[in-house]
Parts: sequence; structure tokens; C-alpha cells
Amino acid sequence: MRNGRLVLAVVLGLSLATPAAADAQPWRDARQPPDRRAAELIAAMTLDEKISQLHLQPDAEHQRFVPPIPRLGVPGFRIANGPAGMGPADDKPQKPATALPATMALASTFDTGLARRYGRLIGAETRALAHNVSEAPDINIARVPRNGRTFEGMGEDPVLAGALAAADIRGIQENGTIAEVKHYAANNQETQRFSIDEHIDERTLNEIYLPHFERSVVEGRAGSVMCAFPKINGVFMCENPALLQGKLRDDWGFEGFVQSDWGAAHSTAGSAAAGMNLEMIDGTWYGDRMKQAVLAGQVTEQRVDELLLPRFRTMFAFGQFDHPPVLSPLPTARHDAAAKEFAERGMVLLRNEHAQLPLDS
Repeated sequence: MRNGRLVLAVVLGLSLATPAAADAQPWRDARQPPDRRAAELIAAMTLDEKISQLHLQPDAEHQRFVPPIPRLGVPGFRIANGPAGMGPADDKPQKPATALPATMALASTFDTGLARRYGRLIGAETRALAHNVSEAPDINIARVPRNGRTFEGMGEDPVLAGALAAADIRGIQENGTIAEVKHYAANNQETQRFSIDEHIDERTLNEIYLPHFERSVVEGRAGSVMCAFPKINGVFMCENPALLQGKLRDDWGFEGFVQSDWGAAHSTAGSAAAGMNLEMIDGTWYGDRMKQAVLAGQVTEQRVDELLLPRFRTMFAFGQFDHPPVLSPLPTARHDAAAKEFAERGMVLLRNEHAQLPLDS
């Protein structure tokens, strides 16, 4: 055991920056706290480099990717979708991964221990396939039965969804993969989801549509949150200061980063002011328009720094600068057996005791 610790210490020591490199680029010193490392890194970046890190840049090989900055030691940032397994992800074509039963089946178990194991498998495969983030779990409330995404949520109960989501997130993040809980908030139907305006009173919002997100952040300590397509009370979610800054950061203490859904951003200055940190699919709003906004004084460079800080801080905290994920073999047989167990545990038989349901026997 002692020899094993010595080998581990040597390996970790080799992965850290040399003293000379740490002096020239102090953010490479893993002994510093994540906040300080992130701030030091941002201070060394040019404006163009900063803007390049605010949005995904898909190309012939990548679908969900922020390129590295080699001169500063910034690794590439790769994102995988979820929530029922790892993918579709950044690779073109997608590498094989274990398909898991839908999270609705997981929710039917009422088992937080199983939810943590479910998340642990997702996090392990995300890291083994060299990705940084799993866009999971999906915890939107099952409000419209025909909704095409209901199967990948956790049902209609925010208490159950919150408990299972927190456990799922802790599992995903056990080995340095960032969990991204989605779709914040009230993204509960496919019909007109790109433009719909959800009118929700304060009580309903706080009792039905937000509690499970709060638990994901406070108890699960999710590293990332995805802002959704809809408007909430007239304001698109990815530029909604009341929910991104007021609820998420001020009330719940969220310190991670907010990423837009696939094309859910609708502005540059508005999204920046509200606190959207990373634009997906590309740089429609956070690319050239962001630079123009900075040069025109519509967005300050300080605000750009503030947008970068949460993602870099999270990456430092999760060890993704010092030990970036690398492609590794998947334990296929073990994960196949786990997926089978998750499916079996999620099969629930409804019994109509005392004729509570009006069913003809």
C-alpha cells in the first residue's frame, strides 16, 4: 500500500507544472485555490482569446467543443449530452457508450442510492471518452403527457425529482466529470418550445418548477446549469436576470457556469448581463457580436472576465486543467450488467388496491 501511495505521489507530481512554468504562468500551480487560478489565467488572456472561450466552435471533427489555448495551457473543452447515458457527444462520429434505461424508469425506483450509481456510470464513461461535461440530469416536470422529452425526466413530483437529481449529480461528479442539470426552467413541452412564453405565478414557480433545480445546486452541487429555450413571464431564460442571477446565484449560491441549450441564446448584452457563461451551438451571439459589443462599450471587458470565471473555476476545481480526461477503454461487461439492473429495478407494477382507480377488472 505504501509503495502504491509513493507511485501515485510521483505521478501526480509529474503532472503539475514545473517551478519555472508556475512562476511564468501561476495558474498552473495546483496548490492555489480554483478562484485565484481562474482569475490569474483570465488576466493573461487577450480579448480575442477570452471571446473564443465563451462559445462552442463545431467543425468537421467536433460537435460540442471549445478549442484549447496551448500557449496558456488551457485544455479543450468537450461536452456530452445526456441524461440516459453518455451521448450524443462531441465526436464525429459518436463513439459507442452504454445506453441506460430512461431516467423516468430510474425515478420509478424512488432509490437515491441507485440514482447515484446511475450517475456514477455516466460520469465514468463521459471521462473515459475524454469529455468534460455530461448534460444531465434532465429534471423538467412531466406536465404535458405528449411531451417528447417527458421520458428522460423524473416525473411530475419536484420533491422526488430533486432527491434523485441530487444523487445522480453526485454520482456523475465523483471522478471529475461536470454534471449539467437541465433545462432550467419550465421547459415542459416540445410544441413551440423555441418561442413559447410560460406565464407562471410566483407561488407555482417556487413550488413546482424550481425546487428540484434548487436541490440539484444546493445538495447535488452541480457544476453547471443549462438555460432553456422558453421565455418565463416574457423574458427568454438565457437572458433572464431574475432566474439566472436572482434565484440561481443570489438565492441558491450557485458558483458553476450556465450554458445555453442548443441555440437558446437570443442576445449578446442581455445574456451577458443576466449571466449566461457559455453559448451553444456556436458564437452567434458570443463570438464576433460580443467583440463588437465590447468595442462599442455595450459590454465591458470586465463583464467578459466575469463570464469566463465560473467555467474556469469549475474546471480547476474538478481537476480538468491538471488532469484532463483522456480516451480510455470502457468496462463494457460491467456497465452492461449495471444497465440491465437499472432496467429491472425500474419496472414497477401498479396495483389497484381498494379500487382506488376507476378501472374495470
